[in-house]
Amino acid sequence: MMAHEKHLLRKEYLDKRLALSTKELKRRNEAILKHFTRINFSEVRYLHSYLPIREKNEVDTQLLIEWVKENQPGIRIVVPKSDFKTNVMSHYALEEVELKVGRYGIPEPVSGEEVAIKSIDMALVPLIAVDETGQRVGYGRGFYDRFLMECRPDVETIGVSFFEPVERIADSGPLDVPLKKCITPSGIIDFRWATL
Repeated sequence: MMAHEKHLLRKEYLDKRLALSTKELKRRNEAILKHFTRINFSEVRYLHSYLPIREKNEVDTQLLIEWVKENQPGIRIVVPKSDFKTNVMSHYALEEVELKVGRYGIPEPVSGEEVAIKSIDMALVPLIAVDETGQRVGYGRGFYDRFLMECRPDVETIGVSFFEPVERIADSGPLDVPLKKCITPSGIIDFRWATL
């Protein structure tokens, strides 16, 4: 089994993502949106989503958010705000907030209605790389692992990635929270089947 270390994956996959042409980014984003529309939203009242950092070529969750607003109007979208002093995120209802691009090019709420983590039913999680068991490589600050640890156990945690999973991340630790699913341009992967 091929195992990869996080720091090497972080560099390799950021480089791969930045090398995607505008046309290829559009194609992959549209494929991810198509698969996203197949998800069962019947139990979802609060959907948490990150907002993409454009200069890092992150998966464009704005497309997914717009689709939810149009097709699932009963769902409230929740977006995070990161505190880089504590490495903890707070969470705001998107329709209530004014957004501005903050540190590291992250669009974030300035103020608005804060939403309790326990209210969240589904979370779209950013990642740089993911393995076949749902372990992910992020930017290394631990924001999302801390957030996912506080979520209810039944929350549907879904990564979105332009690339297929690697076989195994070698240095995943006890504080890393695996995802339940990941959407790539080729389909939806359910990691729960991989861990049975």
